[in-house]
Amino acid sequence: MKNGIALFQDFIAYQIRLLTTGDAGHEQPFYYHFLVVLLGCFPISVFAIRNLGFVKVPKTNVSSSDAEVWADTIFRKWMIVLFWVVMILFTIVKTKIVHYSSMAWFPVSFLAAHTLYQWLAGKFKWNNWLSFGVIFIGGLMAIALALVPIVGMYSDHITPFIKDSFVVGNLQAPVQWSGTEPFIGLIYFAAIFLFFHFRKKEKKSLALYMLFFGTAITLFVYSAIVVTKIEGYTQRTAIDFYESHRGQDIYIEPLGFKSYAHLFYFRKPVPAKLKYRNGEEVLNAPKLDKPAYFVMKVDAGDDLKYHPNLVLIKEENGFLFYRRK
Repeated sequence: MKNGIALFQDFIAYQIRLLTTGDAGHEQPFYYHFLVVLLGCFPISVFAIRNLGFVKVPKTNVSSSDAEVWADTIFRKWMIVLFWVVMILFTIVKTKIVHYSSMAWFPVSFLAAHTLYQWLAGKFKWNNWLSFGVIFIGGLMAIALALVPIVGMYSDHITPFIKDSFVVGNLQAPVQWSGTEPFIGLIYFAAIFLFFHFRKKEKKSLALYMLFFGTAITLFVYSAIVVTKIEGYTQRTAIDFYESHRGQDIYIEPLGFKSYAHLFYFRKPVPAKLKYRNGEEVLNAPKLDKPAYFVMKVDAGDDLKYHPNLVLIKEENGFLFYRRK
């Protein structure tokens, strides 16, 4: 009522842009969300696969004794439909971001629980495909969890083989490792081993406890210990810059890459009227009403790095920091 139809026009235009282009640099291959769900929802993704096929729905005039079976079948069918609608829709959408397919997590959870319920009830036998999925994906995850800290600890030996200048700069950040972090991956591998050990002994519930609690505990510990260190490489330098200018009446914008970090860590104030909408407008404005600072990656184009309006303040850990003349 206050601003007219412009909001709705912007919203529709934005949805069309997400659908037809890889907006904000998020163009990925068509199979992107299938990998996201398969790896990101492991181990339930492996168990859900068995229930993703066609479901024959019983007639609605079933007896009351079959009502539970009928309701289960109908609900399972809706979960399968929901899964495929989400996955096909966001496979078509050109802009692909991890959380876009997050609605698929709900049906995947139910279908995995249904598979495990049937297995625990003895309604089907464990097969080699399930074993392969758990071993292959779980093993890859355990190896990755162990290798990431090793890359950080021995970054000086690895950087000569890396061609990406931004990544090389990131790995120069001073991050301290204790040397015990790779063992988290080995512990996860042990949880997978114990899952198969107890499954072979027909201790099904104990096997599932090992797999699911092992996954949950591993992720919590890894997030607390390792992910915070990874953040030290990827964006801590830029975040420190944003936070150091918090509360100042200035412009501070990223250039040459998409980021929302400055909005949060700089706590960018909302102006009464948005005079400049992005970093390029601030950079090229004929005259500014307050100082302006910019953050770039070292692999930014020369047209930005050597722009006549910019003065380099410092280069640090893959980032370039400028002020406008």
